[in-house]
Amino acid sequence: MKSAFRKIYLLPVIFSLILTAVCEAAVDEPTQFQIGCRAGTKPAPARDRQALLDHYFEILKDRDVNYKVIGFVLEELARVQIRSLFSPDKYIVLGGLQYEEAGGRTAGELDIMVQDRRNGRIVLVAEVKLSGDLARAGRKASEQLNRFRDYLSDGRISRFRYPAEPWRRFYPSQFSETGQYWRIGNTGALRSGFDYEIDLRRHEADLLQDRLLARQGHGGRKSGPEAAPAAPAGVPKPFIGNLRSKVLHYHTCTSPPAPHNRIYFSSIEEARRAGYTRLHSCIPAHLR
Repeated sequence: MKSAFRKIYLLPVIFSLILTAVCEAAVDEPTQFQIGCRAGTKPAPARDRQALLDHYFEILKDRDVNYKVIGFVLEELARVQIRSLFSPDKYIVLGGLQYEEAGGRTAGELDIMVQDRRNGRIVLVAEVKLSGDLARAGRKASEQLNRFRDYLSDGRISRFRYPAEPWRRFYPSQFSETGQYWRIGNTGALRSGFDYEIDLRRHEADLLQDRLLARQGHGGRKSGPEAAPAAPAGVPKPFIGNLRSKVLHYHTCTSPPAPHNRIYFSSIEEARRAGYTRLHSCIPAHLR
């Protein structure tokens, strides 16, 4: 009888531990269950962690960044920390450089670059990943970096675009001597083989994002289908852009971007003017 009682008594404890582990494993595109974990079961940070989050908030709060995309929170922190590693008199840290292939199609984007002010050469390129599944995120970052290097070596890059400062010009030759390609991740990244780690736990990024969005007047994160910005009444916008990848989808696509990662357009032309030049294969041929 005592043994049975102990088993029953331990069940809630075991379930709580399992639930906590599942919540901590939320990945870049969370399921509805994981979104529920993010919204309802995250504990308040300890005092030392809260001080760190307050510090991060002060760094990020006035930056002109779209924090609706959770990954941009870590990217901004990564840029700040990378800047501390290089002399500002000799190097400049940039981010969000897009590279295009023939035909003007965007092939990819570089999260962080470090440029030598003296000769214009790029000395470091980095991909930044915020994830609860860092092994998977690390593989994806490697794929993205390898794809860029393949495009460079094969001469397939027709043009670079830097939307943040369109007047800047970049050329493949500036990357010919790039010796460092880094993968940067959140807490635990170094154990998963990354090159650099930002001291921010996955669930803490959600808490920080909420504060930043509230500061920007967005009222914090939302989960579920209602998070997608609705098109204005009477103005249909059937094209859906992926804020992160800049790929354009159609409203009938079976795998549209996550709700928090969407922007709507009335036409392909409007989307292209905004930089969404890559068309998903699900867009009907007669609309291309």
